[in-house]
Amino acid sequence: MQDTLNRILGMTEDTKLTLSQEIGKVSTELSHLRTDHHKLADRVKATETTLEELKPAHQVLWFQVTHLSEQVQRLERHAEDSEGHSRRNNVRVVGMPEGVEGPDAVAYLETWLCMLMGERPLIPFFALKRAH
Repeated sequence: MQDTLNRILGMTEDTKLTLSQEIGKVSTELSHLRTDHHKLADRVKATETTLEELKPAHQVLWFQVTHLSEQVQRLERHAEDSEGHSRRNNVRVVGMPEGVEGPDAVAYLETWLCMLMGERPLIPFFALKRAH
């Protein structure tokens, strides 16, 4: 009986030692997990701070992109309109000084053409209109 009790006592001591070792391992793992958790929490806080700092810059850039997109659309319409104007049959009078026509270019050109061609009426041949 004493022998049995000694064996049970020995097994109990072995179990205590094994449990103590396993608890130590679990404790070490928990310590590592706590450290990792703190590191991750710090990284999350840093990321949130960075995001908060970037929000105003993001809003400014978003408004700039929106404004530039609208401006590009306006410029595209303007370029299309300018291309349309450039395809029209405009007349350029070479050799005439700039500004000689005064405030009414159409009347001046009609008078000038009548002088060049004589007093024949111009109406059946062509009509003068301001292009731009």
